[in-house]
Amino acid sequence: MIVRKVKVVIDYDGTLTYEERYVEDLAKKAIKDLADNILFEPEKKIRDIYYRTKEKILQYPEQYSWEVDGIPACYAHEGALLTNTVTTQTLLLENKKFRQAVTKFFKNKPVEYDPVVDCTNYLFHKHTHDLVPHFKEKARDVLLHFIKTDGIDPYILTCSLGDKVAKNLKRLKIGTNGEKNSFKYKVDIFGDTRQYEMDSSWDYYFNHPKLGKVQTIPVNDKFSIDLRRPAYFERLKQINGDGSRIIVVADMISLPGMLPLLLGMDFVLAKAVYTPKWAIDYVNSWENGWVIDDIGDLPKLVDKIMVGWFLKNQL
Repeated sequence: MIVRKVKVVIDYDGTLTYEERYVEDLAKKAIKDLADNILFEPEKKIRDIYYRTKEKILQYPEQYSWEVDGIPACYAHEGALLTNTVTTQTLLLENKKFRQAVTKFFKNKPVEYDPVVDCTNYLFHKHTHDLVPHFKEKARDVLLHFIKTDGIDPYILTCSLGDKVAKNLKRLKIGTNGEKNSFKYKVDIFGDTRQYEMDSSWDYYFNHPKLGKVQTIPVNDKFSIDLRRPAYFERLKQINGDGSRIIVVADMISLPGMLPLLLGMDFVLAKAVYTPKWAIDYVNSWENGWVIDDIGDLPKLVDKIMVGWFLKNQL
């Protein structure tokens, strides 16, 4: 049935893990660090502002997104960790004094995007590195299934740093390729994929089956997805460089899913407790879009997708 290699590329946070179970630990550590070492404000004050801001964001999700280079990369309510990031970004942007403090903190550090975005990234990477992950019950079984299956190569996709993911996978007794370890089963990691890295000057246009050449996709009258993600685009081209069939699996559409759909790859939305209905409906509207209720359902779905490829090739 398989005429060429199949790569199943699985997102880490929120797809293999219950990120909603450790987001509060991240928030507590990040708020304390932000208050004590960057803003030099009482921790209680920053904590109170944080939770007021978070409540406002969740009441009006269409108005709040993770902005990079002035472009919305995704909406705050698409993920638990995203809600934390956008809450931090918003409370900083809405206070001139806080923005000045952040700018001062990053004054002698390399700036990748702008001080506020760099601050949210800094807090995320620093304080997620040592958090204990809450893996989904079927996470190990799913990874082992694809590791053991001939003709299929599994990969881990993440905006996090690869060393964090590699360290956490050891809890599942799964090693990573390219790293010295004694694990029998190993998987490759595509780390720091920068799905959020937006570029307003990027002049590439995608071919949409109904809309023609586009850089932004309207989902409905409230939500849209901007496509100007050259770093992630290049990574997807690299993944697909050997002509493999690609299946991307993630818990949200904006960051990891929209580009694969437009590039003709299959995208599987693995529902989480926070997944908005508009995202589910939108993925289901695509011929190469799929939705599963549990990551444990993925092996059967991949078999179904591959059968569909085989039948199309017979026509």
